[in-house]
Amino acid sequence: MPEILSFCAAVLGAFMAVPLLALRRQRAANFWLGMCVLSLSLLSFASTPAYRAHPEWFGLLDWPVAAVGPFYHCYVRSMIGLGNGRRQAWHFLPLLVELGLLIRHSVFDIPFDFRPFFIACEVMATGYAVAAVIRLQIYRRQLLQNYSSLKNRDLTWLSWLSLLVVAIMLNWVLAALFHGVWDWLLLLNRVLILYFVGWFGLRHAGVFVPGADFTQPGVAADSPPVESACPPAAEAESPKYARSGMNQELAATIGQRLADRVSRHQDFLESDLTLADLAERIGTSPQLLSQYLNDRLGLNFFDYINNLRVTQVQRLMADPANRAATLLDLAFAAGFNSKSTFNTAFRKIGGMTPSEWRRLNLPAAEPIR
Repeated sequence: MPEILSFCAAVLGAFMAVPLLALRRQRAANFWLGMCVLSLSLLSFASTPAYRAHPEWFGLLDWPVAAVGPFYHCYVRSMIGLGNGRRQAWHFLPLLVELGLLIRHSVFDIPFDFRPFFIACEVMATGYAVAAVIRLQIYRRQLLQNYSSLKNRDLTWLSWLSLLVVAIMLNWVLAALFHGVWDWLLLLNRVLILYFVGWFGLRHAGVFVPGADFTQPGVAADSPPVESACPPAAEAESPKYARSGMNQELAATIGQRLADRVSRHQDFLESDLTLADLAERIGTSPQLLSQYLNDRLGLNFFDYINNLRVTQVQRLMADPANRAATLLDLAFAAGFNSKSTFNTAFRKIGGMTPSEWRRLNLPAAEPIR
């Protein structure tokens, strides 16, 4: 059974790596994912009896042990828009060390115990996977601070994939230390994660080919700039505001302009409104607007806008003219562009589902859909 799983993981990985590397021009991240998948494929080949039966081949398929972690790290960085320049090259120093040791061992026939080094590389790969999960959490928080819609931006699937990678890397370390059932589980997990990547990628083309353009078009502001200069020293202000340029007067100005703008123009009805859009329209910077929302209202931009949208949906439900409209129609009319986001936001604010709220607050509104 382990031999079959090794072969299946190796073949599946090689089959997936080729098209991923070919798609690197469509999305740079595909190169790093392709190299990560290729590494898993080679390591699976290295677990087959045919490879182990030839000690003289040692090193040909073992080198990815020091590279799979950095490859995945670079993939996540690329997917969240950080890119991979020359500064990221230091992540591959362990690979250079490994190649040097392999050449020293194979070419010059100088013995070396690779087991501790390989275990160290496996622990390092686990650390890279954990770092990827943390980085994706930070990325999501940044999305919530800057966008009112996560459609085509949310990388929840990549967070789940990263958690699976963490589990596999831990399994890898345990297999190196204890063998037995851990070896069998490692091979099974490699097959499962390769299947997940391939299956999800086929169902969602945007994983491998870029989708929507997330650039933010310029919007002419209809308000003069809000000055961020600090007030006189005599005016009371918190140290936090003082360090950032925010003060009581500035916060009040931003709050007033924000309330006026939202009341008059209902910008929240735009399904893809961004923090930069709204900040420009009230004449301030995204940083100051974000700080105002966080510190004064206790909300990130995503929750602030979707709270307004939920309130708008409730207004629309209360209008007798909309009694025949579906909840989804009303949600889209209020600026939502995702059914799941609408339901989640409504439950968070109203404490119940939209259907329950409509039934309890508008008993005469029929039909309920």
